[in-house]
Amino acid sequence: MNKMNKVLSIFFVLIGCSSGSIDAKAAHCRWDYDIQYRGVVTSDLSIEIIEDAMGLEGARTLIRCETHNKGAFQRLFHVKNQYETQIIPSQNGLPLFLKKIINQKNIQQEWEISYDHHSGNAAIDSQYTWQIPPNCHNYFSMLVFLQKQPLNMGDTYQFALDTESKLWQVTAKIVGLETLDVPCGRFMSSHLVLFFQPLNEGHIREWKTDLMTNRFANKKEKMHIWIENSVERKIIRINYNSQTKMRLRSVTNY
Repeated sequence: MNKMNKVLSIFFVLIGCSSGSIDAKAAHCRWDYDIQYRGVVTSDLSIEIIEDAMGLEGARTLIRCETHNKGAFQRLFHVKNQYETQIIPSQNGLPLFLKKIINQKNIQQEWEISYDHHSGNAAIDSQYTWQIPPNCHNYFSMLVFLQKQPLNMGDTYQFALDTESKLWQVTAKIVGLETLDVPCGRFMSSHLVLFFQPLNEGHIREWKTDLMTNRFANKKEKMHIWIENSVERKIIRINYNSQTKMRLRSVTNY
């Protein structure tokens, strides 16, 4: 390589680093799901995970999610929501931010929630702030955190969960190894049961929030999650409550 080519190579590497762009070699997959309510498919949901992408702060993981309803349900209650969370694997997978673009019948929002785990604070832009306990996840970082655990029979994991200022103590238990059939196929999966205990009982938000954020944590309901018992650790199914479930429909590896 001549001198000019070396200079150009260094220049383009510096450009890539300064822009915080995603490393093209990062592990990248997408999981597509259908969401059932009382046995009827009402919505589609996708989760995209880009692992070990390089940003200014080092290795990170990006989690992107989109959900929209379909058919008659779209006319009854329109939902087309987008989410993006960045987490730092070296910090126990805790979230740095959550970007939301919410377009549903009763709410339109476009804002960013930032997490400062050193000071124990979370904030929505400059509008709202609240305190968070140590080891506090949001919904999306919680899924990746659980996915990365050993998932041995009988294991129990505990952590705090933030649902936009409503705080929960979560206990996740491995209760079995089960063969599960979903639209994507048959998988041997670890079965987790999640219990939610409110940390700020009686707290009322000052703002409305989206359907996903508002509904999945409930002290009266248990969440059930099945994670594939293999290296890929795909999230196979989630039962949010007795009436609503999410099932893996397809997998794309980039």
